[in-house]
Amino acid sequence: MLDHITYTCAACAHEFPAEFQPGRCPKCGAKGGSRDFPSTVALTIARQNDRFRAALALVAPRLCQARLDLALDAGAALIPVATVAVLPDLNGRIVVTPGVAAKGIHFVREAIVGCAVDGNFTDFTDPYADHTFGTLDVQGERLYWQVDLYDADCVSGSPSPSDPAHTHRVVTIMFPIER
Repeated sequence: MLDHITYTCAACAHEFPAEFQPGRCPKCGAKGGSRDFPSTVALTIARQNDRFRAALALVAPRLCQARLDLALDAGAALIPVATVAVLPDLNGRIVVTPGVAAKGIHFVREAIVGCAVDGNFTDFTDPYADHTFGTLDVQGERLYWQVDLYDADCVSGSPSPSDPAHTHRVVTIMFPIER
């Protein structure tokens, strides 16, 4: 026998257990796919990711060009931009790829703020409704952002992604070709 997972109907907010991804709500009869019936774990992760990304808007104005230049000169594969703590429980950092960093500090700041406020989730960008991936346009250029959920030591994936005590978020902003 399979374990039951709790899902939530997007139409009526009814929570119900099921062995497999549901296609219909047992309460209101609404039909749909995985985005219409996300697991409660995915919804928890989405809320945490949204809170973490929103804090990025506060970090963006304090970024400096010199830090980007040093990382680019060193040939870093990913450029750490800032460490972010969202009190009381969410921790992580934001990184950009060399291509994004090479566009300059104003571009990076605009990309970070764009990531922070992005709420355009679709079946393509967010099939599991956990808000771990998105797209945005900055100065006419398409970018991707991605939230990876690591263990506290950033060695491997989080053993419990919905538990902030065991999860370190890393937001990466990149050009599609750098993914």
